[in-house]
Amino acid sequence: MTFVQVVLARNGKVQSGAEIRDNAIQQALSLVAPCQRLTVAPHPAQDGSTAPAPTVVGLDAGSVAGLVRTIGALRPSLAVVEGQHLLQAITALRGAFPSLRIIVDFHNIESRLDLDIRLGTVPAALRPVAKMLQRRRYRSAVAADIEAARIAGEVWTCSARDRDALHALGFSGPVTVVPNPVPSWCAEGHAALAGGNEVLFVGHLSYAPNIRAVEDLCRRVMPRLRRLEPAAQLHVCGRAPHPGLVSQVHARGHRLTANPDDLAPIYRQATALAVPLREGGGTRIKILEAMAIGCPVVASAKAVEGLGLTPGMHYLAAESPDGFANALAGLIRDRGRAEAMVAAAAEFVRRNNGAAAVARAVRRAVESVAAGPKDGRR
Repeated sequence: MTFVQVVLARNGKVQSGAEIRDNAIQQALSLVAPCQRLTVAPHPAQDGSTAPAPTVVGLDAGSVAGLVRTIGALRPSLAVVEGQHLLQAITALRGAFPSLRIIVDFHNIESRLDLDIRLGTVPAALRPVAKMLQRRRYRSAVAADIEAARIAGEVWTCSARDRDALHALGFSGPVTVVPNPVPSWCAEGHAALAGGNEVLFVGHLSYAPNIRAVEDLCRRVMPRLRRLEPAAQLHVCGRAPHPGLVSQVHARGHRLTANPDDLAPIYRQATALAVPLREGGGTRIKILEAMAIGCPVVASAKAVEGLGLTPGMHYLAAESPDGFANALAGLIRDRGRAEAMVAAAAEFVRRNNGAAAVARAVRRAVESVAAGPKDGRR
């Protein structure tokens, strides 16, 4: 029995939540049977013209053909494909190997995520109209989600919420929840809380929802927090920062660290992680990182969506600028409460998102492989 994992070709260094999840999935699969990672390359044009839907990556035809040849030579028992955005690879594999067991690992419900991000760019009062204007694009994205799931035959999702959303879209096949992992560098556990008054934001700083969250922190949250705690400082940290975002952070007297090599000391120096996310999705691994390493979290419901956290126990919930400012000020002033929350959060992620938890979920999901291959067209 052997497995393969199929992912989009990247530059090698693990940086994004998607890459962290892919690595954890491969490691968990390897505990069950030998697992080889295979990559497919995007089409050189990378302009969307070669993709069948707006949420699907157009793939290089030669790369897909090479994938099919390699899998034909390896004859694996199972192929786990990273996301419905590799629909073209899923379609090619099913066409070449009708009996191969294929699982598509949905990092998000991409149709819902794409619509959410687009609606987030317009004022709330105009969103019903904007939603109508996006209807054709949304239907195309939904069709891609369902087609990838149907062709593969089985799906993994990051949360029960995503599982239910996929079923609501019309997919009736098996869906297993495989939780997002805590990155391996967090395994040493949480340290003593930092003192001070540094508010941290961590994320991909060219991703539109993150840019809007940082703008919210700079323009609305931090001025309110500084009225309560005058020495409070914002530290924005992440990869590929948008130039306009860099200018805005610096203009307001805050700090920005681009492309950090090591996040551990950054989390440990922070008083709290603030995540006023209004739209978007993703793996939400930054929330898990912070909780695992001992940094208190103040977040919107969108930011912790699908993680199963309890507000007030594992994190502080906030939606408005005043809500964020008051919660952050409370953590600065009441370190005893912060310490209790950190301990509960660290235990939660260890139990639900540690390497052992991911391995258990993956093992349960693939244990029937030994009984033989399954027909993906069920």
